[in-house]
Amino acid sequence: MTHIITKPPRPCTAIGIEERPASFCCPDSPRFVPAVIEQAFAVWCGPSSKVVIKFLQVMMRHGYIGEFEFVDDHRAGKIVVELNGRLNKCGVISPRYDVQHQEIEHWLQRLLPSRQFGVIVITTSAGIMDHDEARRKGIGGKILGFFY
Repeated sequence: MTHIITKPPRPCTAIGIEERPASFCCPDSPRFVPAVIEQAFAVWCGPSSKVVIKFLQVMMRHGYIGEFEFVDDHRAGKIVVELNGRLNKCGVISPRYDVQHQEIEHWLQRLLPSRQFGVIVITTSAGIMDHDEARRKGIGGKILGFFY
């Protein structure tokens, strides 16, 4: 059964380093992924940007979401995402902290519940990528957010 979310978002609460719920972690549109997860919706609709699309591609590559589709509404556009139930938490880090490739391990311990569980998304000079790819390439950047 497919549901489309029409409820307004719940207010965000800042925790620790300003971790905020986000519409799939887009700093431009802080919305309500945790509310979506709690109520087990199968489809999520939200505003679009290039950062959101790249972030969703990383999530899809790791199997946390299904397919997603861009819907042109003659404005900024919307994204329809198929949720597969694997996503527990998604957060955005604001401000976007600089991180060198040697410091990635420190941020993993700080943001993720366990060493082998979850992904930190980093924007680098080589594009938006996960923390493993950034460590392999030996490059740092700015932390966009995380999910697990």
